[in-house]
Amino acid sequence: MAALTRHAFLSGALARYSPILSRPTNLLVVPARGTKVKKPPQKPKKKATFDAFFTSIESKGFLRPYKPYNPAKDASQRLDSVCQSVGVSSNDETRIDDLLVRFKLFAKCVEEFEHSIPNSKLITIQTIGDLREFYRTPVITTTPYEALQNIELPPNLYIQPEANRFHPDTDKMFNGKTAFPQSATLVTGLKYKDKYPGHRPEKPWPIKVHSVFDH
Repeated sequence: MAALTRHAFLSGALARYSPILSRPTNLLVVPARGTKVKKPPQKPKKKATFDAFFTSIESKGFLRPYKPYNPAKDASQRLDSVCQSVGVSSNDETRIDDLLVRFKLFAKCVEEFEHSIPNSKLITIQTIGDLREFYRTPVITTTPYEALQNIELPPNLYIQPEANRFHPDTDKMFNGKTAFPQSATLVTGLKYKDKYPGHRPEKPWPIKVHSVFDH
């Protein structure tokens, strides 16, 4: 009798919540051990181009220390001569897969154009057409701040190209004294460390360090 009553109670409860249980739910299906799970197909990655490479650098607000390069008008013809000397076809569709051929060709190009290929660009050069595009692309190392000096600016705007740093040996307007005697002008960057001398001020009074043995 008790079992029959319990069965009737559960039947009524399930009937009451049947609309909720009948709704589709997002269940986490765990595969059985040893079952291989197929991964969804991934989209092929787009090949990096030279324009996208330099555009990403410009968007970061700084330029890497690349050597400036201005391609010659006959860069394409000179590249054809380099390919002929190495024994490689100058067709743009020719692939450069052999490592020894790549080394000889790139070394000859560096000698011819005086412009080396950075390590980050070696993987993007797969064909002669990629190599031709690289040596026909100029490398401009002028920062946006330096470029402002070569354009006509409004009369209320002035660009100071060189940094103005205080140094007691060169600034003699107030006998080499500054309004901030305790502030140091240190140049920590490797690029400007030799261009702008730093200065560390001396303490105007000696500082005595007390120890526990003075008492």
